[in-house]
Amino acid sequence: MLQKGSKSRTKIVDEAGEQFVETAERLRGRLGYRGGGKKQVYLCHGYCELGATEAKDALRWIRDFVVENPNEVLVLSIEDDVSPEDTAKVFKASGLLDYVYDGPIAPRPPTMRQLIERGQPVVVFAENKTDPKYPWYHQQFGYVRETPYDFKTVDSLLPPPSCKPMRGRGDNSLFLLNNWVETAPAPKPRNADVVNSRRWLLRRARACARDRRLKPNLVAVDFYDSGDLFGAVDKLNGVR
Repeated sequence: MLQKGSKSRTKIVDEAGEQFVETAERLRGRLGYRGGGKKQVYLCHGYCELGATEAKDALRWIRDFVVENPNEVLVLSIEDDVSPEDTAKVFKASGLLDYVYDGPIAPRPPTMRQLIERGQPVVVFAENKTDPKYPWYHQQFGYVRETPYDFKTVDSLLPPPSCKPMRGRGDNSLFLLNNWVETAPAPKPRNADVVNSRRWLLRRARACARDRRLKPNLVAVDFYDSGDLFGAVDKLNGVR
């Protein structure tokens, strides 16, 4: 999440629950935070005062990864709470912008091989606001359809209800499978052990592919090293 300052309390309650917000406010009070200070762009969730990474640093790490791994393709989905202009500035300052895809997504997205050969293996989406001045900054749900993401228990991820449409048009060419359990104030690895297991993930992905008539080509999880995410995705892709 790119964020300057903090979200409204109401929005955080909607996302994380009242219990999380009350706990964060108590911690913030103990830390003596009173607002103010220099405004910068950070990666954080909820209350940036309780933990955040400067966005420029994080994007610089991604740039270094891309340079060291030229055959990898990355898709960044930004829950943006800053302007496209501020986002563009931090991408440029980090050096990552040199590797960001600036071509069209529609009518057909570029293949991973095309992105690699173009020297632009990073695709950047914003969940909310974009600006035509930045052709590389794509409005995510103009191109991506998705499943729900607010699952409170492991069983609530069972298909077919967990495959129903959420954001994005039904004819969008990319399909995002959201696959995690929302447990405020923090996710739990033991849930990821279950829903990221090869058997679970394959069963859900295949069921959602049948229901939505498109194989998921973006899979979002918590704790990617729990379970067998890569084994499941390789199976979906037909990779041995």
